[in-house]
Amino acid sequence: MIDQLHEETEHLRHTLAHPGHLAERLRNRLRDPDVRLGLSLIGGTAVWALNFSGLHALNSLSCRWGWFGVPAESGGLKTVQIVVTAVSALLMAASIFNCWNLWRSTRQKASADAGEPGQVIQPGLLEQTIAARVPFLAFVTMLLNVLYLIIILISLGPISTLQVCAGWGG
Repeated sequence: MIDQLHEETEHLRHTLAHPGHLAERLRNRLRDPDVRLGLSLIGGTAVWALNFSGLHALNSLSCRWGWFGVPAESGGLKTVQIVVTAVSALLMAASIFNCWNLWRSTRQKASADAGEPGQVIQPGLLEQTIAARVPFLAFVTMLLNVLYLIIILISLGPISTLQVCAGWGG
């Protein structure tokens, strides 16, 4: 029992002293198309949801407790909201680029997996449908993230034009 504990301690020390092995495992894991798809889908949805609820919470809390000089001076709050929206848009653009890159790379590989290298995939055959799963999911995730990006960018309109704390009864 003591020997096993000593062996596990030495293994943990070696792992912590040489993090390159863990970093290499993480890089290999992030190259997996399914992991990249999951990160883009969950990450894109999380960025949109956090942007949406964060902007509303920021506005409400600023009006309630007078953060950023609100309601007398609304420039500070609007600047923070624009920065939050810009960061969200950049993260969403990175997720879209990841999906686009994955779609382009796996589409070519899928045609080779379906037995017709260099040819465009013609869905309908079972082999081609299975081979086209990752490119299809990457394309759909890319479209969903483009929709999220459009919604995030549209939210800049009310931020820049509406009056802060108008009608606030708090």
